[in-house]
Amino acid sequence: MSKTNKIKSLLALKGVKSVEYTRILGLSRPQALNTKYSRDAFSGDDLIRLADLTGTRLAFIDPATREPLVTFDQNDVKKEKPATHAANERSSRRNEQHDVRMEKIEAEPASAA
Repeated sequence: MSKTNKIKSLLALKGVKSVEYTRILGLSRPQALNTKYSRDAFSGDDLIRLADLTGTRLAFIDPATREPLVTFDQNDVKKEKPATHAANERSSRRNEQHDVRMEKIEAEPASAA
């Protein structure tokens, strides 16, 4: 069974609508979730959010003891920066790099002709 089928099954078992999962993933449109479904492309963070949404746990289970060895929760999800903040940081880094290049050009002595 594919990841997509397992995710859809879990959502159905727990009575959670795909639109709720779309919102929890921070996707702007339901079509974005359909793209994830069609590509069977879900990150660990996506699965942690799914577990939180459905009141379940994402865990590695020891097959001998059937005990969870490692579990994941919302504390393990990467904290994402807002898009505008990330864009401002990139712009700031580019400006700093440009300033350094300009300093090097200005510091080089002019060659005698």
